[in-house]
Amino acid sequence: MPNLRRILELVSFDIVHAFTSMRSTLFVVPYFLFWYLIFSNYSATTLEWLQSTQGLAAAAWLLKDPELALQLLVDRSPTLSLFLLISAAIMPLFILFSANNQIASDRARGAFRFILTRATRHELYLSRFLSSFLIVMTCLLLATVWAFIIAILNEEAEPARLLVFASETLLLLVFYAMPFVAFMSMTSALSLSAIGNLFMALMLYTGMIFVVLWLYSDFNLIEYLLPSSMRALLFDINATNIVSAITGLVIYTAIYYSAGWLVFKTRDI
Repeated sequence: MPNLRRILELVSFDIVHAFTSMRSTLFVVPYFLFWYLIFSNYSATTLEWLQSTQGLAAAAWLLKDPELALQLLVDRSPTLSLFLLISAAIMPLFILFSANNQIASDRARGAFRFILTRATRHELYLSRFLSSFLIVMTCLLLATVWAFIIAILNEEAEPARLLVFASETLLLLVFYAMPFVAFMSMTSALSLSAIGNLFMALMLYTGMIFVVLWLYSDFNLIEYLLPSSMRALLFDINATNIVSAITGLVIYTAIYYSAGWLVFKTRDI
């Protein structure tokens, strides 16, 4: 049974190390630079265009659902809706860079041999997953607050309604990130270096996308091979979809995490 105190110590150490080393700059700085470029060019004109006929038509084409486009950009905050759409789209790439170095490089250096004198393999594996997930969650929280402030300044709705929608958006994005972090845990258990894990995860995920696109016309359920199949539920926010999306994403997380753990517990570290 994992020891909670040891897990907390390992998670705390990993988080401090991540934000005080070059490791963090590889994804934190580009991530917030990306949102700075988006939000710094976001103006009242952009807001008007999103709610115009052209903007709604473009959103309807992307979402393949005119009613959903109207619901997101008119009935709800267009700023937070745009943030949700873009965040979900870039999530795999964001996680690819933020969580690629969970296990691989330390296992290659043999550092785990010293840690395992005070912790078990499962505590080590779980703590690396949790620390990566918490770092990603922190970035999502700060970006969501940023979008929420812009929505407040634009007076897109009452502050209470904006707060509820921002909270729902953050909740769904946090759960949407979980299976991707677990996916990187799995590939990290297979790799011998952080760079190797980056390429392995990229090739594996790209290959899964290719399989989905290839077989989708004959077998629609193949789309559930990927966590991105939950995006439709993320965009159409209501109580039923929130429960369905969270349940599905937790299942994906459990599958990827378990597969990675089965590999990690048998590897020579």
